[in-house]
Amino acid sequence: MRSRSLVLLLGAALLVSQVACSDGGLATKAKAAADGANAADLGTLPEGDAAPDVAVAPDAEADAAPGSDVAADVPAAPDAEADAVAGTDAATLADADAAPDAAPDAAADVASGDTGADAGSDTTGPQPATYGGHCTTPFTMPAKQPWVHDIASPVVILSGAPNHRIRDLILPVGTASKLRGHFTYGVIDAGLGDETVELWVRTCPGWVSWGKLQTDASGIVWFDVPANVPQGDYALKMVVLGDQTVADGAIAVWPKGVHALVTDVDGTLTTSDWELFKDVIFGASATMYPDANTMIQAWFQKDYRIIYLTGRPQLVNRYTRTWLASHDFPLGTLHLTEGLTQLPPTVDGVQKFKSDFLTGVQQATGVLLRAGYGNATTDVGAYEAVGLAKTDIWIIGTNAGYDGTQPVADYTSHLPKVATYPAAVQP
Repeated sequence: MRSRSLVLLLGAALLVSQVACSDGGLATKAKAAADGANAADLGTLPEGDAAPDVAVAPDAEADAAPGSDVAADVPAAPDAEADAVAGTDAATLADADAAPDAAPDAAADVASGDTGADAGSDTTGPQPATYGGHCTTPFTMPAKQPWVHDIASPVVILSGAPNHRIRDLILPVGTASKLRGHFTYGVIDAGLGDETVELWVRTCPGWVSWGKLQTDASGIVWFDVPANVPQGDYALKMVVLGDQTVADGAIAVWPKGVHALVTDVDGTLTTSDWELFKDVIFGASATMYPDANTMIQAWFQKDYRIIYLTGRPQLVNRYTRTWLASHDFPLGTLHLTEGLTQLPPTVDGVQKFKSDFLTGVQQATGVLLRAGYGNATTDVGAYEAVGLAKTDIWIIGTNAGYDGTQPVADYTSHLPKVATYPAAVQP
């Protein structure tokens, strides 16, 4: 029951935040808190954030067809605490053909270098050498368009601030998939149905449009990710053309043997597992450990790919991205828990979620994890399960040095240790 209590507390906190912030802060799933049972926003990516051969919690959002977060076949099992359709993050690319057809005719322009926006930057902090979408480019907002439904959609917007979200993908080179976005507003998480969304992908030196689609009745949209996207890490924006609100996300397209870093968020980059609630309730940004961003940037400058892997629920997807961006953390994919069974801070909960996810990435892409950061014993267990040596598992907080791992007293004094790691030799 601890996981359900956590969800209800978070939902209630988000409701307080929504009511208190009339200038349009994070829209939330207060409805889930109110009925005490709905796990709809704790669901999966277009086939979720879990790994191959792992049963994952059903997802009420996944009422469209599946896509993929990592290329691999994943059977999805029902979750007694949720009553929706199952999905998984390490899901079946082979099943992607079942998803609604999207027509991003401009997607091939990623390979050709044909871009659809001006150059500049919407991401602060250092950038590594050009690699796919790893370059400094700005985003120019596309023109606002009339609502498809000029009465119903403005009523949805009156529900409150946007809580749009994209589920990030990690794909092997040469693999087609589906990319899922969800567009909602307000404390009741009202879906924006049958409205036009445009997908933009950051390339070098600009942004390119992958086309426009209409959301389904629940506010969900699926875009095709073609198999010919060059290797790289790509920032994404899905824009609601009726009001120019935006969902941010990322796609990583990796060849075999990419070198990467994985890090937890709460209690690892923030100073406590409960900093999220401070931000949500009081509007004060979660406190970051000094130099946590500098430490991740140091790895990024060594050309390691970044995986942000957190026990937070999808409910706070948008908030988490905003926090990372506002604290100058570098581009990486973000993966959150996908059901109530994955939330508990236990071996069978968040540890299983993380180890299954990383296993799926390894099996799909052959990624080589160079180091892992965390604060909990479950982080240690997850990282060990995928072959990380204790000499490369860095733990901060009360569990620092747990079970022979490497203690981190603070990130400022830890920076020289990062400097001793060689630069990544990427394929």
